[in-house]
Amino acid sequence: MRSFVLALLAACSSPKSPAPTTVSTPAPPTPDAAVDAFVDTELAAATPSVFRYNADPRNETWTLRHVSGRAELVIEAKTKTVFTGTAVDSGGSLKIEVATSNAKQSLDCKPDKLAVVPATAAIKKCAFDPAKTTQVDVLSCKVPGFDVPMPFGAPGVEYVQAAGCATGAGYRSL
Repeated sequence: MRSFVLALLAACSSPKSPAPTTVSTPAPPTPDAAVDAFVDTELAAATPSVFRYNADPRNETWTLRHVSGRAELVIEAKTKTVFTGTAVDSGGSLKIEVATSNAKQSLDCKPDKLAVVPATAAIKKCAFDPAKTTQVDVLSCKVPGFDVPMPFGAPGVEYVQAAGCATGAGYRSL
Protein backbone atom coordinates (compact mmCIF):
# COMPACT_ATOMS: atom_id res chain seq x y z
CA MET A 1 0.00 0.00 0.00
CA ARG A 2 2.80 2.27 0.86
CA SER A 3 4.21 1.86 -2.65
CA PHE A 4 0.81 2.59 -4.08
CA VAL A 5 0.60 5.91 -2.12
CA LEU A 6 4.11 6.87 -3.15
CA ALA A 7 3.33 6.09 -6.78
CA LEU A 8 0.10 8.12 -6.51
CA LEU A 9 1.91 11.08 -4.96
CA ALA A 10 4.60 10.95 -7.60
CA ALA A 11 1.97 10.88 -10.36
CA CYS A 12 0.00 13.80 -8.88
CA SER A 13 2.92 16.08 -8.13
CA SER A 14 3.76 18.80 -10.65
CA PRO A 15 7.00 18.71 -12.57
CA LYS A 16 9.85 20.83 -11.38
CA SER A 17 9.57 24.43 -12.69
CA PRO A 18 12.18 25.44 -15.22
CA ALA A 19 14.80 27.89 -14.07
CA PRO A 20 13.75 31.50 -14.66
CA THR A 21 15.20 33.03 -17.79
CA THR A 22 17.09 36.26 -17.54
CA VAL A 23 16.31 38.87 -20.19
CA SER A 24 19.12 41.29 -20.65
CA THR A 25 18.21 44.75 -21.85
CA PRO A 26 20.93 46.34 -23.92
CA ALA A 27 22.16 49.69 -22.67
CA PRO A 28 20.90 52.65 -24.69
CA PRO A 29 23.41 53.97 -27.22
CA THR A 30 25.68 56.67 -25.94
CA PRO A 31 25.13 59.91 -27.86
CA ASP A 32 28.06 61.03 -29.93
CA ALA A 33 28.60 64.54 -28.65
CA ALA A 34 30.79 65.41 -31.62
CA VAL A 35 28.00 64.57 -34.08
CA ASP A 36 25.15 66.04 -31.99
CA ALA A 37 27.09 69.25 -31.40
CA PHE A 38 28.00 69.81 -35.06
CA VAL A 39 27.10 73.28 -36.21
CA ASP A 40 28.01 74.64 -39.62
CA THR A 41 29.54 77.83 -38.24
CA GLU A 42 30.07 79.38 -41.68
CA LEU A 43 26.40 78.87 -42.58
CA ALA A 44 25.25 80.00 -39.13
CA ALA A 45 27.26 83.21 -39.57
CA ALA A 46 25.81 83.95 -43.03
CA THR A 47 23.52 86.98 -43.23
CA PRO A 48 19.91 85.84 -42.83
CA SER A 49 17.35 86.89 -45.41
CA VAL A 50 13.84 86.93 -43.98
CA PHE A 51 10.32 86.77 -45.39
CA ARG A 52 7.35 86.95 -43.04
CA TYR A 53 3.78 86.23 -44.12
CA ASN A 54 1.24 87.80 -41.80
CA ALA A 55 -2.39 87.27 -42.83
CA ASP A 56 -4.94 85.52 -40.63
CA PRO A 57 -4.99 82.63 -40.04
CA ARG A 58 -1.46 82.16 -41.39
CA ASN A 59 1.50 83.78 -39.69
CA GLU A 60 4.90 82.37 -40.54
CA THR A 61 8.49 83.48 -40.85
CA TRP A 62 10.91 82.02 -43.40
CA THR A 63 14.63 82.62 -42.77
CA LEU A 64 17.11 81.74 -45.51
CA ARG A 65 20.88 81.51 -45.16
CA HIS A 66 23.29 80.37 -47.85
CA VAL A 67 27.06 80.30 -48.27
CA SER A 68 29.60 78.27 -50.26
CA GLY A 69 27.00 76.08 -51.94
CA ARG A 70 25.13 75.22 -48.72
CA ALA A 71 21.72 76.48 -47.61
CA GLU A 72 19.49 76.49 -44.56
CA LEU A 73 15.80 77.40 -44.57
CA VAL A 74 14.01 77.77 -41.24
CA ILE A 75 10.21 78.01 -41.31
CA GLU A 76 8.60 79.13 -38.08
CA ALA A 77 4.83 78.95 -37.72
CA LYS A 78 3.05 76.87 -35.10
CA THR A 79 6.18 74.72 -35.15
CA LYS A 80 9.75 75.28 -36.29
CA THR A 81 11.14 73.31 -39.22
CA VAL A 82 14.79 73.46 -40.26
CA PHE A 83 15.66 72.42 -43.83
CA THR A 84 19.27 72.05 -44.99
CA GLY A 85 20.73 71.44 -48.41
CA THR A 86 22.33 73.18 -51.35
CA ALA A 87 22.43 76.64 -52.92
CA VAL A 88 23.67 76.70 -56.52
CA ASP A 89 24.21 79.80 -58.64
CA SER A 90 22.85 79.11 -62.11
CA GLY A 91 22.96 81.91 -64.68
CA GLY A 92 21.67 84.76 -62.51
CA SER A 93 19.40 82.51 -60.47
CA LEU A 94 20.04 80.89 -57.11
CA LYS A 95 18.59 77.39 -56.89
CA ILE A 96 17.88 76.30 -53.32
CA GLU A 97 17.21 72.60 -52.68
CA VAL A 98 16.71 71.78 -49.00
CA ALA A 99 15.12 68.96 -47.02
CA THR A 100 14.36 67.52 -43.60
CA SER A 101 14.16 63.80 -42.92
CA ASN A 102 10.59 63.75 -44.27
CA ALA A 103 10.04 66.90 -46.39
CA LYS A 104 11.64 68.78 -49.28
CA GLN A 105 11.53 72.39 -50.36
CA SER A 106 12.90 74.09 -53.45
CA LEU A 107 13.20 77.76 -54.31
CA ASP A 108 14.29 79.49 -57.49
CA CYS A 109 15.59 82.92 -56.46
CA LYS A 110 16.67 86.04 -58.35
CA PRO A 111 17.91 89.41 -57.09
CA ASP A 112 15.19 92.06 -57.33
CA LYS A 113 13.93 95.34 -55.86
CA LEU A 114 10.72 95.68 -53.84
CA ALA A 115 8.75 98.70 -52.69
CA VAL A 116 8.23 98.53 -48.92
CA VAL A 117 6.91 100.87 -46.26
CA PRO A 118 8.95 101.45 -43.08
CA ALA A 119 8.78 98.90 -40.26
CA THR A 120 6.91 101.47 -38.17
CA ALA A 121 4.05 101.83 -40.68
CA ALA A 122 0.67 100.84 -39.24
CA ILE A 123 -2.36 99.54 -41.09
CA LYS A 124 -5.37 101.86 -41.09
CA LYS A 125 -8.46 101.15 -43.17
CA CYS A 126 -6.68 98.33 -45.03
CA ALA A 127 -3.75 100.53 -46.09
CA PHE A 128 -0.39 101.44 -44.60
CA ASP A 129 0.07 104.73 -42.82
CA PRO A 130 2.42 106.23 -43.82
CA ALA A 131 2.10 104.87 -47.34
CA LYS A 132 5.43 106.21 -48.64
CA THR A 133 7.60 103.34 -49.90
CA THR A 134 11.29 102.89 -50.56
CA GLN A 135 12.96 100.32 -52.81
CA VAL A 136 14.94 97.61 -51.04
CA ASP A 137 17.08 94.77 -52.38
CA VAL A 138 15.44 91.36 -52.04
CA LEU A 139 15.99 87.83 -53.18
CA SER A 140 12.73 87.09 -55.00
CA CYS A 141 12.10 83.34 -54.66
CA LYS A 142 9.54 81.27 -56.52
CA VAL A 143 8.22 78.27 -54.64
CA PRO A 144 6.52 75.50 -56.61
CA GLY A 145 2.75 75.79 -56.24
CA PHE A 146 2.71 79.54 -55.56
CA ASP A 147 2.30 82.20 -58.24
CA VAL A 148 3.67 85.13 -56.24
CA PRO A 149 7.36 84.98 -55.30
CA MET A 150 8.52 85.32 -51.71
CA PRO A 151 10.75 88.36 -51.24
CA PHE A 152 13.56 87.57 -48.80
CA GLY A 153 15.33 90.64 -47.47
CA ALA A 154 17.97 91.57 -44.95
CA PRO A 155 16.95 92.40 -42.28
CA GLY A 156 13.59 91.26 -43.63
CA VAL A 157 10.35 91.88 -45.50
CA GLU A 158 6.84 91.24 -44.22
CA TYR A 159 3.69 90.77 -46.28
CA VAL A 160 0.78 92.03 -44.21
CA GLN A 161 -2.94 91.62 -44.77
CA ALA A 162 -4.99 93.11 -41.98
CA ALA A 163 -7.89 91.14 -40.53
CA GLY A 164 -11.13 92.09 -42.26
CA CYS A 165 -9.39 93.44 -45.37
CA ALA A 166 -10.14 91.76 -48.70
CA THR A 167 -6.72 92.56 -50.18
CA GLY A 168 -3.23 92.73 -48.77
CA ALA A 169 -1.96 96.02 -47.47
CA GLY A 170 1.41 95.14 -48.98
CA TYR A 171 5.01 94.82 -47.87
CA ARG A 172 6.85 96.49 -45.03
CA SER A 173 10.39 96.29 -43.67
CA LEU A 174 11.09 94.27 -40.57
